[in-house]
Amino acid sequence: MAIAVKFAGMTLDGISDWSEDLPSRVQAETFPRRHGSIVQRLAFLGARTVTLSGEVVKADSTALRDYLNTLSLTLTERGRDKLSLRDDNRYLNAIKTGFSYRFAGGRLPALIAQFSIQFLADDPFWYDSTTDSVLTSNVTTSPQIIVVTNNGGTKTPPLIEIKALGSAVTDVKITHGTTGFWFRYSGTINAGATLSVDCADFKAVVNGANALNQITGTLDMNLEPGANNMVYEGPTSGVDINFVWLPRYV
Repeated sequence: MAIAVKFAGMTLDGISDWSEDLPSRVQAETFPRRHGSIVQRLAFLGARTVTLSGEVVKADSTALRDYLNTLSLTLTERGRDKLSLRDDNRYLNAIKTGFSYRFAGGRLPALIAQFSIQFLADDPFWYDSTTDSVLTSNVTTSPQIIVVTNNGGTKTPPLIEIKALGSAVTDVKITHGTTGFWFRYSGTINAGATLSVDCADFKAVVNGANALNQITGTLDMNLEPGANNMVYEGPTSGVDINFVWLPRYV
């Protein structure tokens, strides 16, 4: 029975084997006159590699040729894209590093091809296809605790959006109540504008304009699995705060 696999929206026919490797980046340093070695306390994840193999069967040689051509084109031209397994609503961000196929002698080679595909997921996490969000409209107190529940299996970086409604907003701060990390934006968000803080790519913009020069603190605000108490401090008249994230898994 074939395994259900998609890449860049294309169903890959005939996958019979999926194998993957998720190494940890652990570097040991040894020193003279010291027992053992020194390593970092966390086993940081390296790139994930995935190898697919199988056999594709088509009704005639033209259909087989066209399928292999389409597959090769998709693997190459789409570059880094979503790779999903068994349609379980999760995907890897992966890029093809190798693709080979062969026709087996004595087995109607015009109709059957055996193949192998290698992928590299430089971002090693599985992501949920459904975005989660928590919107707090028109905050009324400062500080205000906003509970953000991450139902994923590991930490994930959110997009934090602070929108000024009827009037301009100046000097806002978000603190992660679980980790103690915080960032402060000392600039002004004009009425109708939004400060967008991307904790994945460490970017901050106000209506498309760079705002990092007015950010202090850290943008390393990963949501822990479970409930996270995010604390807003700033003006309390006409402010919307939205947390948006993709649950992810190891």
